[in-house]
Amino acid sequence: MASALDQIIERQHGVSLGEPARNGGPAPTQSERYALAHPDGFTYLSRTVCGIPEVAVFAAAERAGLQVCLVGPPGTGKTSAFRAYDPAGIVVECDEGTSAETLIGGFVPTPGGHFRWDDRELSIAAREGRRILLDEVVAVDPRVLCRLHALFDARRRITLKEHEGEVVEARQGFWPMLAYNPDLPGMELPDPLRSRFHLHIEVGTDYGALHTEPHELRRVERAEDVPAPEAAAGGRGEGLLGIDRRIVDAAQKLDEDRRRGLVGWAPQLRELSHLAQVERAFGLDFALRNLVSGARAEHREPLAECLHAVVGEELDLRPLCFD
Repeated sequence: MASALDQIIERQHGVSLGEPARNGGPAPTQSERYALAHPDGFTYLSRTVCGIPEVAVFAAAERAGLQVCLVGPPGTGKTSAFRAYDPAGIVVECDEGTSAETLIGGFVPTPGGHFRWDDRELSIAAREGRRILLDEVVAVDPRVLCRLHALFDARRRITLKEHEGEVVEARQGFWPMLAYNPDLPGMELPDPLRSRFHLHIEVGTDYGALHTEPHELRRVERAEDVPAPEAAAGGRGEGLLGIDRRIVDAAQKLDEDRRRGLVGWAPQLRELSHLAQVERAFGLDFALRNLVSGARAEHREPLAECLHAVVGEELDLRPLCFD
């Protein structure tokens, strides 16, 4: 059944949004947008990242073992994008008072005057193998975020020090996403956490959606019904990690400049490893834009200049963003 918003659009414009699209149907045209039924009761219009619907980017990233961080001002749809991707996903609304106890768990009193351990959202997501969004994560004390490092990297576990040191191994299906407003004064994503997330995507207001014609919408019931992106061509790199030699040379030169105090940052092993993973999933151009968007704002220009010197000035190296 069409939602109330769908019915209004159909009534005002005299068109039918039609039946939901299914995988295996005709490929969408360039002008079409996907309209998803959002769990909060409205119709969500998908956006694209390098021409790929964002929910398809999330799905491809998850299949490839890549974690996503969304960056943008309030009201731009970061949380809505996650909720559209997984209506059953866990959303943690972080603030200055978010502690290890509120993220991981703690002891709570029982009616009999005793205490019992109570898992909180991150521990629940890890135990049950669920997707989870930490919204406004930069508001959390960095000392609390340090406890999450092992859960957000290849170890995929968290130690409950308060609960006799229990080690919770994340079940298959656990997939974390971060979101935050970069303009909050005095709050930044700590570098150790930033480097554990593979895709860094800027999210702005989707003004283009306001110009969308009803006939350009393709309704789908679930994010899974949005076709997956075409498989990227194999990485062109060489060596152990399969990283393009030109990119390795550029990173090494930038690191030499860092050591001499000429720049403040250069990609290290983790970032280069992520580059290779992202290239295998989405292609080199996408991966290079993502490398730039993953750097702090003050480090992007020297990084882009160094990359342009080896891959050509014509390559678009703007930070990865919702189109």
